[in-house]
Amino acid sequence: MESVAELVEPERLRLLSTKTSLEEGAAIAHSGAVHLTVNHTYEVSARVTTGTALMIVTLKSGLNGLTWSCTCWESLSQPNNPCPHCIAAALVAWEKSSRFHR
Repeated sequence: MESVAELVEPERLRLLSTKTSLEEGAAIAHSGAVHLTVNHTYEVSARVTTGTALMIVTLKSGLNGLTWSCTCWESLSQPNNPCPHCIAAALVAWEKSSRFHR
């Protein structure tokens, strides 16, 4: 089974998401709004704060690949597409992992 970091490598994220979510997620990640609360091999959880809103994101690696969840309305209404908050958490998790492996 692949780790979350492997599953959220930026090239793979491009295949999972829309261009808009990728751009918004990258902006959120670069703003410092993502705080990883769990950063394990097969599970990542984060608190993502945008404006006055707080979202809780979970990314998990399983036998069927990557699963994600977020408490935002977009994720609840479109569960098959990762929202920008999930993308932001994924980018931060991947970046932290890639620094470790360099």
